[in-house]
Amino acid sequence: MYNCMMEGKPIVTCHGDQELFSQLHTRVVQGLPKEPTEWKSRSYGRPPRTLTLEASFVPYDADILTEEDEPVLVSRPYFHIFWTACDLESYKQTVKDELAEWQAVLKNKNIPDWLIVVVVKDESKVKTKLLPRASVLDKVKSDFCGKNSDRCIVLTEPLKTEQKSVESWNNFFVRLRNLLLTAYSRQMTRFENNMRTLREKRNEKGWNYHEYFIVQEELAFMLEMLGVWEDALVQYDELDAMFAQFVENHAAGALCKWLYPLIGPCTNWAGLSLAKQINYDMRDLVKHNKASLLEFRDYLFSRQCALLFELRRPWEAAKRALNYLHSTIQEMMLLEVEVPEGALACWVFLSCLEVLNISEKHSDKLQIDKYSLYTASLWDHARKKLKELGNVCGLTPGDEPTSQQLSRRVDLASGMLSKEQDTDPGKKLRPVDRLRQALSSNNSFKKHYLEICELAMGTYKHIGRFRSSRIIGRDLADFYIKMNELQKAETFLQDTIKMYQQEGWQNLADGTMLELAQCQKNMQQPQKYLKTACQISCSHNLKTEERKTYFHQVMELLSKQDDKAIYSLKSSGIFTMEEAVIVTPSVSLSEDFVVDLKVTNHFPQTITCNKVSISVIKCKPDQPPNPSLFTQKKICHIRTPSLTNGKYEHLANFQPIKKQLPAELEFVATIEKKEDKITGVGVTCVNDHELLKRLDSNPQDVDSDETTERGDYSMGLLATNITLAPGENTIQLIMKCEEESVFHLRQLCVQLKQMYFLKSLTSCGLYFRVVCHPPAIHLNPVNSEMFLMGIEQEAVLEVNTGSLSLSPGDQFELFPTSGVDLTVIGDLVQNVAVGPNKLVKISVTVFCEENSESDQNIEKQILCHVTAWNKTLETTVTFVHPFEISHKLHTSKERKYIQLTVQGSTVSEFKLSRPELCALTADVDVYLMNNPTQQLTVSNVQAANYVWQVKCNTAHVSAVEMGLTVDHTCVLDMAGLTRRHAYSFSIHNFQTRYLLTYDVLSVEDKRTCKVGKMCSLEVKVKSTELAPQDERLVYKVSTGQQAWAVSGKSTEVFKLTDGCYKNNIDVLPLRAGFIHLPRVFIYKYSKMEANASAEKQADEKPKMKTDQSEINFEEFDTGEVYDDSGSKQVHVKPEQCSNDVEISVVS
Repeated sequence: MYNCMMEGKPIVTCHGDQELFSQLHTRVVQGLPKEPTEWKSRSYGRPPRTLTLEASFVPYDADILTEEDEPVLVSRPYFHIFWTACDLESYKQTVKDELAEWQAVLKNKNIPDWLIVVVVKDESKVKTKLLPRASVLDKVKSDFCGKNSDRCIVLTEPLKTEQKSVESWNNFFVRLRNLLLTAYSRQMTRFENNMRTLREKRNEKGWNYHEYFIVQEELAFMLEMLGVWEDALVQYDELDAMFAQFVENHAAGALCKWLYPLIGPCTNWAGLSLAKQINYDMRDLVKHNKASLLEFRDYLFSRQCALLFELRRPWEAAKRALNYLHSTIQEMMLLEVEVPEGALACWVFLSCLEVLNISEKHSDKLQIDKYSLYTASLWDHARKKLKELGNVCGLTPGDEPTSQQLSRRVDLASGMLSKEQDTDPGKKLRPVDRLRQALSSNNSFKKHYLEICELAMGTYKHIGRFRSSRIIGRDLADFYIKMNELQKAETFLQDTIKMYQQEGWQNLADGTMLELAQCQKNMQQPQKYLKTACQISCSHNLKTEERKTYFHQVMELLSKQDDKAIYSLKSSGIFTMEEAVIVTPSVSLSEDFVVDLKVTNHFPQTITCNKVSISVIKCKPDQPPNPSLFTQKKICHIRTPSLTNGKYEHLANFQPIKKQLPAELEFVATIEKKEDKITGVGVTCVNDHELLKRLDSNPQDVDSDETTERGDYSMGLLATNITLAPGENTIQLIMKCEEESVFHLRQLCVQLKQMYFLKSLTSCGLYFRVVCHPPAIHLNPVNSEMFLMGIEQEAVLEVNTGSLSLSPGDQFELFPTSGVDLTVIGDLVQNVAVGPNKLVKISVTVFCEENSESDQNIEKQILCHVTAWNKTLETTVTFVHPFEISHKLHTSKERKYIQLTVQGSTVSEFKLSRPELCALTADVDVYLMNNPTQQLTVSNVQAANYVWQVKCNTAHVSAVEMGLTVDHTCVLDMAGLTRRHAYSFSIHNFQTRYLLTYDVLSVEDKRTCKVGKMCSLEVKVKSTELAPQDERLVYKVSTGQQAWAVSGKSTEVFKLTDGCYKNNIDVLPLRAGFIHLPRVFIYKYSKMEANASAEKQADEKPKMKTDQSEINFEEFDTGEVYDDSGSKQVHVKPEQCSNDVEISVVS
């Protein structure tokens, strides 16, 4: 079986013409694996596999034939071929008997897998006139094949390369592959059935796992021989799981006798060996139940690794290795196997290195990432076991080995012997040699331990697991401290503190900081020790006694240092700025800018700071901040609240951990083809995202919290000699503003003797603005909300000093514009000093003349010259007209009336008296209808109305110019005078030309109108003596409110006859009740002009469409038409009385 496994091919016997087969052997061996074949008919529902079949063709020998039910797979001949190239006579004489004897032997062994190959010549080339007779192929089929005609196949002139020969070869290989797969399936199905039957008996007494192991491994060997490595690996995984379950059950009390040989005292811990694909010596031990637990586990895992290497998955071998080591150690503990101290550590170390070496050998560059992902843990595990051996054998730095430890070294070395390792001539240092060297002396141990630590850390960094790398660095720090190499230990301790701090493990970080401080103290580096001691004394995770001890050491060390020695530290962890309050974000020149700080002191005792300051910088003009920042009180909470995603302040005074760049570039070549021609080639970097980063979109902030460089404090806020108690403190910082600009709070500095604790404020967005307010003047009325024309009012002139100031004796000069009188009440000389942003009030009286030509408001300029500033200030004052007057013409047939309404512009009341209206022509007389002696009051909420009757002295008056004058007084008028107000207006075409009347009557009885019954709208138009002769007019009927419907024309052109016009129009009432009559309007008729200008004028006039044509018309002026029926109503009754009557009431 071992020879078959070495060759790795199933056996096929060949019988018959051996000379013929010798000629065809090479062709058969090479042609069989040329094309893959799908293996479908598999047992237990396994998925199909694609196989490349190979076979070992050997001469037929009856002695090598096995029984059909014999439990072997690898060494079994699976298929049997009989070769012949005889003619018919030879067949009858000898070949037939040989075939019969061959087939009888196979049938006696119950072997159904055979094939007869008949080699013939191409008969199509033979010219004969004889009648065809039976061929050798026909005879063979009839004599031996019977119903199995597929068991005989013909090869036509196989040594030639003609088409027919090639076709016969193809048919032969297809037939042979199918028959081989059928034979494999049949044998393996029977074998698996027997194997499963054996496995089901595992709980019976006398069952032996090792016997079953050999049986299932036989199946795995067969699957491996066929190239189905995945399925072969499954067999070993099942064996592994079964063994683990037996061990667990045995430890729980279900004892297994076959386990007793495995749990004897362990005498060999040579470790895993993966040099050979199959360790036959180890397999014999397993087969005869003579292997120890470690040896059995080593053999089982070596077979799993061998199959993984065949599957080109060496990274998975490394992945499984760690679980294999842990589970084996656990089984050793469960079975209570007696093992010397340190022996298991040796076994684990050797096994780790063996897996690492072989995995590296089988890995390629494309799998380096997957490989490194699992080998990193193996390197780390090997490091831990080597460290454990160093402690057991007294090899750690500073330890002197005892005689017992020296004896233990010899015992451990004696248990690492193995025949395979002793004969392995490998060029690379073997794991056992490496471990022996490490155990030989302290220096050698140190060398190998540091080397493995470096490999483990490098592999962790390669896969991005920096935390695991720094955990190893933590152990290395202790190792270097024992070696008294404190500089290297300090570096690893700092990295460990950064890691703990970034992950939020404050207790671990502060505990490690104690070791760092001791290390720096032994190195005699006061500057580094000072910074670390400050962090320790401010840590709330340490004991108060420890914090106070380091605090006193800090104070003592500062007192001994030179005053010129400056130490800059970040304030985070020592001083925490909880809140910054800017009460006035916008201040004037020469004012004080104040910031209130809430600072938490983390020192365990009260301290007195030399000064607390904040540096201030000017903002660039091209980058102004948001203007809303200067409009209200600014409170900035610096500390990030819990349960938020804010930026976490990392450990102070240490550089942050940065991801290491990959050690190499990974490129992939790309080739573009078109019509089998190369059109382009390129190289793409696979890991460019790890190497390249846009710096322009993420600029480095030089003012970030990571810097400890003190900024420029030549301009800034300052507070001196500040006492800070432990906990929260409030500090007020003040700055004198001497320059106009926008400033940004940049950095906080707390000075404690020679130490500067710095905190960047750039990200807090704290801005303030220093402005220079120019002086301004404003003129405001005293007793009113506005200035009115025509009266003298009291006012106050307010001078806002802005950012300037006034001294006693400074004078003001006022210069009003034309039309405005300004009188000062008092003195224009300043008597007292006035500071910035103050008001100086001057009492004055103001009078502005009325504008008789317009009733619009007017604006006037007031100038004030201040001698001390040498500036002339200007303000604009709006004067409002005191009254709003409107007029309206009223008509009663031919009588005319003028109504004038006077409305006030202010809440203050005006008294009106003596109204007079005069016409500027003698053709018209006016008569006042009001009481001439009555005094009326007007304001913005109260109006006065005057009515005059207008009588014309001549027949035709086209236009009349009129003027109104009225006296008025007001309490706002400082002079107390009665003033006269004038208002002028004109009226045009106001005389009555036409009288319009209309009414609605029922058509039936001339009295009652009913809903739905046609009625008649009677329209009458009469002219006065002022109406022109033969003027054409247009009437229009407007129903409105959907109360009426007009039947026929609603618009018509007409002409008066003898000064009168009458017409009836059919209308239909749509609802019942008292309803307004349909409105009737009359207009002037305008003819259509032919030229363009006339068309344009016509477009501007109102038009209406009728059924025949379009009528142009224009309206009369106000008063020319008197509508006598405009407000008249008619009673419309419903047609029938019912329970529901709809009635419309129009008011």
